[in-house]
Amino acid sequence: MAYAIQDVVHNPFDGPNSKEIGWIVPGRDELPALDMQNGSGYGCFVAPNLRVGLPFIPEDVGRANASLVECPTGFFCPYIDSLDSNKFPAFCPPTTECAINRLFGVRCLPQGRYEPMLCWPGFYCPDPRVMLTCPPGHYCVSGTAEPVKCRMFSYCPEGTVSESNYGFIILTLGIDLVLALAIFALKIRDNKLAISVPQLNRTSEEQQQQSESLEIEALESTVDQASSTETLRKISQSSSPSSSLCFQGYDSSAQESLRSWLPIPQTVQKEMLPLANLFDAELMRESLSIRFNRLGYKPNGNNTLLHEMSGEFRSGRSVAIIGPSGAGKTTFLHTLMGKIKRTSGSISINGSASELGALRKLIGFVSQDDIMPKDLTVREAISFSARARLPETYSNHDIDEIVNSILFALSLQNVQHSLLGDEFTRGISGGERKRVNIGLELAAAPLVLFLDEPTSGIDSTSALGIMQLLGLLCKRGLLVISIIHQPSKEIFDAFDDVLMIGKGGKLCFSGPTSEVKPYFEGLGFSFNGVDNTANVLMDILSDCGPVCDVSPSLTTEAIAEHWDSLQNTTSSQEESEKVVDDRIMSGCLNSQTEIQIVHDMPLNLDTCTPNVTAHPALLQLAKTRGAKFSRIVSINFIRSMKQQYRSWQSLLMECGTALGAGGMIGFACKADEAFHGILVAPFAQLSCPSNDYLLSLYGTLLGLAIAMTAGPAGVRLFFSDKAVYWRERSSGINPLAYFIGKTISSIFRIFLAALHLTALYVFLTKPTFELQLQYALIFSNYFAIYGMSMAVSMTVCQESAHLLAVVLGLFLALLNGSAPRLSDARNWGIEFLFSISPNRWATEAQYCASLEIYKGRYITDVAADLFGYQSNQSLTNIGIILSLGVLFRVLAFALMTLLFRSKQT
Repeated sequence: MAYAIQDVVHNPFDGPNSKEIGWIVPGRDELPALDMQNGSGYGCFVAPNLRVGLPFIPEDVGRANASLVECPTGFFCPYIDSLDSNKFPAFCPPTTECAINRLFGVRCLPQGRYEPMLCWPGFYCPDPRVMLTCPPGHYCVSGTAEPVKCRMFSYCPEGTVSESNYGFIILTLGIDLVLALAIFALKIRDNKLAISVPQLNRTSEEQQQQSESLEIEALESTVDQASSTETLRKISQSSSPSSSLCFQGYDSSAQESLRSWLPIPQTVQKEMLPLANLFDAELMRESLSIRFNRLGYKPNGNNTLLHEMSGEFRSGRSVAIIGPSGAGKTTFLHTLMGKIKRTSGSISINGSASELGALRKLIGFVSQDDIMPKDLTVREAISFSARARLPETYSNHDIDEIVNSILFALSLQNVQHSLLGDEFTRGISGGERKRVNIGLELAAAPLVLFLDEPTSGIDSTSALGIMQLLGLLCKRGLLVISIIHQPSKEIFDAFDDVLMIGKGGKLCFSGPTSEVKPYFEGLGFSFNGVDNTANVLMDILSDCGPVCDVSPSLTTEAIAEHWDSLQNTTSSQEESEKVVDDRIMSGCLNSQTEIQIVHDMPLNLDTCTPNVTAHPALLQLAKTRGAKFSRIVSINFIRSMKQQYRSWQSLLMECGTALGAGGMIGFACKADEAFHGILVAPFAQLSCPSNDYLLSLYGTLLGLAIAMTAGPAGVRLFFSDKAVYWRERSSGINPLAYFIGKTISSIFRIFLAALHLTALYVFLTKPTFELQLQYALIFSNYFAIYGMSMAVSMTVCQESAHLLAVVLGLFLALLNGSAPRLSDARNWGIEFLFSISPNRWATEAQYCASLEIYKGRYITDVAADLFGYQSNQSLTNIGIILSLGVLFRVLAFALMTLLFRSKQT
């Protein structure tokens, strides 16, 4: 809307002024003379010859101290004379147009000959009587006395008010180009590896020989266990301690022992040798046997899921656990491992009353679910497992040889460079995933390996191959305990022992596989015409077992009662002495009197409270397992970086969103000058309404943008691998090392996202303070919100975590002291809420840094006090934001380790 104003005289300040020719005003001698009496207030354009102006300085004060009426630095006062009281600075009544403009925050030209004017933006005033155009390569905000040199990579033509710096855009484009080329090169390499023929020096004929050799091994049932153990000891003793861990130094005598023990081709022996040598080196130190007595589980006092089960699993044996669905097979396995806290019974390990939970570094567990990081290849996953869980004494070369051997043994060499994938990402097949799942545990050389339905979902040939491989390792001392669902005859016969669980979690049989058929035939069940014993056993456990004509049918409950009574009535003195020996070893019994008393008592291990948590030798062995802390950090860092580059689409989306957010903020708040406030004394009356809200708005919008871009990304960092962490934690991986490794890997992602947000934001909003400070504030804010999102990801499901992280981030962004103001929060007693907001400290630092260039022209302290901000604390504020980020991460780590404890045992 235009306003027609009739001035009494022409305004001399409104001349042919432009950035090209400078600000030109008539000289003092060129102005018409004024009819002035003695005193200031003349020269106002509404009435030049009348004394209508108000002096800024009383005349007597100005005469006594001429410096008080001199034009201050940064102001343009071509006609003021400090020696003539008639020409002292004065405030003149504004025209209607000027008054309206000032109400809307638009500056006016001076309304009188002696009214001061703040040096116009795009110009500078080296002298109060001169206003020059800002030279090229410099910028001049309002009140500039000396042009400010533009930084490198800035566009600053003549008359620039604020520099447009494109340095961050160039840096961002350069880094993006390097990253794109690197990802492209890595993708090409991965694709070439995935389609290349595995370089394991084998031919298809040799692979066929491997298959045939495994079939031969399945028929080698005549090998005596004692002689096998003696052979293993000879193998172990044949190489020196220093070379027992170095497969290149495995001498010929050891290989000869292996040949005599494994009747398989020499080429296959060479491929299997590292894996065999690994188990020789680890299992010959100590074996592990488990005895459980009256093991029961009754959750919350409700239905009994396990009913007082007793038995023993000896090292070097493979045990099949069979039973109908819902019988409690997995519950038994988890209770035995300590994943579920039993409600009754006891467990002893190698004769000592112990808990398997204390030995989880020596235990392997293959669950029904194939829990693996989807963004790794088969080789990488097994390699990471070996490097993290094997002793430090193994070199990188040793581990590479072990991984090659595992890949060969599990027939995974053809897919070793293929991604594991998941239900959303194409990867290897389901059967291959199951074999990888087993390989992850074999890479740790456990003393006991628990498997929950390892053959489900894979073909019978692969399943048989897996069980034969495990049988080979059992002969080296490994204890294998596996839940098997509907096993074939060949697979069932590959097991040494079988444990049968009936409905209600009741034990129906536990003993050698060769004895199960005669036992049930003695109960009247018929196996005539049935080739697969396991099928009949499953029918028996389902109350559908075939019986002889002369025998009545027995229910599962009756079979369990018979087995229990049989075990109680046949508890011989030999068994009692075995229990006594175990108690003596564990320190429960000390005197002959105590031993005699126990001989006379019923067989019950619950009467002894162990004085150790596990067998001392096993505890000592467990301490040697696993990489040191720094190596675990490094392993998880490298793994996380690999995952991030393979999920480059999410990184692209995060950076693209940040770039777009910075652009939108810049376009929404674009202005040549972001601030004007109250002029310094005594010229406050000339001020327009302050726009200090704009600087605080910048902080609010930045906080909102960071919350929306960093929130979901921070959740994804840990949530996508939460199940993987649970698995690795249950195997003894240090949780702090895991957390630190993952956290460090996120720094690069935060760096990139913050860089993209800063690039367009800086170019469009034109901050007047150091650009490094601007980036540091955005980076630290990202760092803190990432930490907050990590904590959120530990508490709720994935669908809710993303939304909750964004909502909390937006809430913290609004608590930046802008609206409501921090000064009001202090009065309300809720300042502590604002103190936990990273954006409160970022906005304060950015706001106060933006005011620095206007000091001496505007009253910047008033602008800061308006919101309750404190100046000159930028570095302190950055430190506080980073500290908040660290505290959020400490909270995230605590939640990670304290929540879902049952999944981490």
